[in-house]
Amino acid sequence: FKVQNELLLYRRFIDDMFSIWLGTDQRYIDFQADANNYGILTWDFDIIPSATVNFLDLTITINPNYRIQTKTYQKAMNLYQYIPPSSAHSPKMMKGIVYGLIRQYKLQNTLPSDYINQLKLLFQRFVALGWDKRLIKSYILEADSKLSNPIPSNNNADETLTNKE
Repeated sequence: FKVQNELLLYRRFIDDMFSIWLGTDQRYIDFQADANNYGILTWDFDIIPSATVNFLDLTITINPNYRIQTKTYQKAMNLYQYIPPSSAHSPKMMKGIVYGLIRQYKLQNTLPSDYINQLKLLFQRFVALGWDKRLIKSYILEADSKLSNPIPSNNNADETLTNKE
């Protein structure tokens, strides 16, 4: 593409593309034409660049201070097919699933309020599936506590493991 000075960032995931555009609207239109004239794929572009875009499972925003903020994006048609309580999976597996989802939300959400909102939605969705409120609440609180207060790793070079046989 002939837009190296205007295209600050360009990323693709299969057929989804994310970019940060610094050029004019007319140059963006030229870029769209160039992209659609290259190869056999045709691309659907936002008509005019915006400060907020949904890309995969993120809403990405450039705020008024020109800082990038992210939050979890979930499509309206998402079925949230989590493991039901009637499953034969062990409780530890369920704790792991909850932990993994909460870790993802913690990494995705710049603002604490967006992270808390995702925890509330997760709780509501599991309860709607029939999970015990107290149990799910305990899993969520435990995962949040672990993620908010990680145990520092011990990188002491004097404590290397050796095999003394």
